[in-house]
Amino acid sequence: MKRKLIIPMAIAVAAIASIWAISGLLPGNAGALVDIPSVIVAVLVPCLIALASFGPKKAIRARTAALDANASEEELKTAAAYFATLSRYLAAFAAIAFISGAIGALSLGTDANDRACGLAVAAVAPFYAAVFWAVLVLPFRAIVDARLAGLD
Repeated sequence: MKRKLIIPMAIAVAAIASIWAISGLLPGNAGALVDIPSVIVAVLVPCLIALASFGPKKAIRARTAALDANASEEELKTAAAYFATLSRYLAAFAAIAFISGAIGALSLGTDANDRACGLAVAAVAPFYAAVFWAVLVLPFRAIVDARLAGLD
């Protein structure tokens, strides 16, 4: 069961690293992706909202149920709902962060360099949300969906 989680995660990480390398972010420019406020807004806040919505016990069980061969159908349905909710919050806060950042960047005056830097920072938040979603949400959700569909 863990193999069904680890292999998709590894493929996602390899694909993201390849994209970084092709786009010139690796090895020297990876620091352009470091923006702690973007991580907080685009990843941490959605995780906290989903945690608060389901409660800590059910949120933790959502992750463990995917890998538990003895998880009940009700636990798997709760896990599916949790991952769907988390996905929606990730998308919403990525959009909010990007739009807010883009508005801020475009209001920086007439200096094109300042605007470009501001837009780059704005684009980091959806990037973080997408990486988190692809590497840590989708693999769990895929396992839960497959188990609910009777494919596992």
